[in-house]
Amino acid sequence: MPKRKLSVAIKEEAQQVSWVGGAPEKYLEEKYLFPTQLRLNIKFSIHRPKVSDFHSIEGFLQRLFLNAPVNLSDMSSVLIDQSNIGTVIKQAFDPDSMEYINYCDDFRNQAFGISSIINITQKRNKCTENIHDLMLDLSRIHGDNDTVQFVSKLLSDDKNQVGFLINERYLNIPPSISGPLFRIICEELSNIKTENPLYNFAYIFMMCKLYKVIKDEKGNRYVEGPQILWRNAEDQFFDVVADYKFEYCVEDGNFTDSAGKWVELINSRMIPFRRVLIFSMNKFYLVTKKLESLLAPKVIKYHNTHRPD
Repeated sequence: MPKRKLSVAIKEEAQQVSWVGGAPEKYLEEKYLFPTQLRLNIKFSIHRPKVSDFHSIEGFLQRLFLNAPVNLSDMSSVLIDQSNIGTVIKQAFDPDSMEYINYCDDFRNQAFGISSIINITQKRNKCTENIHDLMLDLSRIHGDNDTVQFVSKLLSDDKNQVGFLINERYLNIPPSISGPLFRIICEELSNIKTENPLYNFAYIFMMCKLYKVIKDEKGNRYVEGPQILWRNAEDQFFDVVADYKFEYCVEDGNFTDSAGKWVELINSRMIPFRRVLIFSMNKFYLVTKKLESLLAPKVIKYHNTHRPD
């Protein structure tokens, strides 16, 4: 079966996308984290993760998990070793262009994001065992009774294949790219699960980054706008359909955002959180279709060809 290469051109219309239930990305960028003019107006290509992407992938995972007890080096290796699923985002260069000639190999091969999924039920390596135990521990601490019971039952039964979704990218890459990336995962899972039932996931865990507005001593909000700002705007669609969820504060995590900007840029008016969403595989397919229908016709162009390993 042919592999895919996805070429994505980000247009300025991406700034006009509004998101029900949370902040528009433009609002988030202009008010808090990244000025609109720094949006990347370049083409991206989608590739299989390679050994040369190890440190980039590990960096994305570090900013997601922060101080959580997860072996990120092992997880980076697992994501690379999955030869049949997962993609990294890179800038697409014309080999004959001056950009390609002038830029060094390290820059040309820089990963701008990672999209993949791993099985956390079987615990076949250290990192998946870590994530499995982390989801159990966090749900017990931060989840309600129904969530605790569901997660405990789900993760204690090896017959239930459970995936952990990775969706990380640089801040100034808009959410328009997420629909095609999720579609690739859906197609890859459909192809794999007939031969390998370990990829026939019943449920998916997804860890999202978000920020919450705090209030002053008089109860007034420091800033105008939504109560919650999402780091990846598309995560809100999964939040709406999630069967279960829980969240926790990571204010003491000592971290930078994926664009290299310190979260202190917000002057402590926004508190960083992680929200874990749990939803069925069917809902993952439905949200993916919705994202593509909302974004793909307006803000991206892509074509299907053979994707190199």
